[in-house]
Amino acid sequence: MSFAPNTQTTDPTRAGRLFADPSIYMREAMRRRGINVDNNWLAKMQLGRASELVPMAYAYGAGPNNFEDFVNQYTNQMNMPGSGGQFSQGNISSRVNSLINGSRDPDNAAYNWLIGGGEGENNDPELQYNRFKGLQELTRRDWLPGFASSQSGIEKRKFQDWYDQTLLRGPESGPSTWLEAFTGRGSAASPYAAPGAGSPPGYGAPSTTPPPSAAPGYGSTPGDTGSAQATQQTATAPQFNTWQDVINYMMQGHDQRNLMTEGMRDPGRGFSFGGITYDPTKQQGSGRTDRDPTKRFGGGAGWTGMIYRLQQLMKQRDAERAGGTDYPAVSGEMTDDQLARLASDWVNSRWRGTTGISY
Repeated sequence: MSFAPNTQTTDPTRAGRLFADPSIYMREAMRRRGINVDNNWLAKMQLGRASELVPMAYAYGAGPNNFEDFVNQYTNQMNMPGSGGQFSQGNISSRVNSLINGSRDPDNAAYNWLIGGGEGENNDPELQYNRFKGLQELTRRDWLPGFASSQSGIEKRKFQDWYDQTLLRGPESGPSTWLEAFTGRGSAASPYAAPGAGSPPGYGAPSTTPPPSAAPGYGSTPGDTGSAQATQQTATAPQFNTWQDVINYMMQGHDQRNLMTEGMRDPGRGFSFGGITYDPTKQQGSGRTDRDPTKRFGGGAGWTGMIYRLQQLMKQRDAERAGGTDYPAVSGEMTDDQLARLASDWVNSRWRGTTGISY
């Protein structure tokens, strides 16, 4: 889809000002179609969504210098009932996803706009998030409001987690932009990087405890409540001392109440600990195949099921140690490593596709 250069103004400065207030172009486009913008309720509703046009323009490959034609084409399509054409909801979502997951070319205007790296913008993280949010909201126009606001809240928490860690550790500690962090495309030297070749990094901070020299094995000494040593696959892999470290790392930025629900799929963080590895790049499909539709759980990625089951088994094991209920799946002598294997088997036997969890 292509757009012709602006005709009403060729002055880049003026074009930029008009680009900053898209309702001006939209109002003119409606008037050219003979629509009375002042007394037409539908036209006023459309003008109320004019702020969407800037992120949408970038998703479609337009910008300040051809924004006029973009708005004309969009307005024409929106005033053809039942059409939508190139601006159907499915097409908008596809374009947005392509922009978010696509080019890292510094000469790409849309990419530079999204990372807040334009002239005078100084790579502002808040600006990056607000532009990213504007794009994501385009993909949720047909969602129920509650679901849309919930997903937006999840992304806001993820951003805040990444931003806080960047401030604490310094700009060289991880992905340099929110887009890099969200899509898992950070620096190879980043402590955010997940273990294993090709595994995308997470945005959260791993445990900073230095790793011991040896790797743990299955069947630790009875009574040991966690792995005494961490597996170090690469120099930049996250380091852990206990399974609780792993759980904390995987859950950073997530709401515990959302475990095993659709909102917990991405972004995946890799880990390797206690002889068990999770590689997000090998994960395909999600959700339980044995889920009772009357039950609460059953969605999300495999790692959410593994963490959910591991925490459940830990509580059962600890209750048995304290002389509580006898649970059939565990015994009070079992270690966290052994419980983690049980949790891995549980999730791998119940989830559709490949969980990416192995040992």
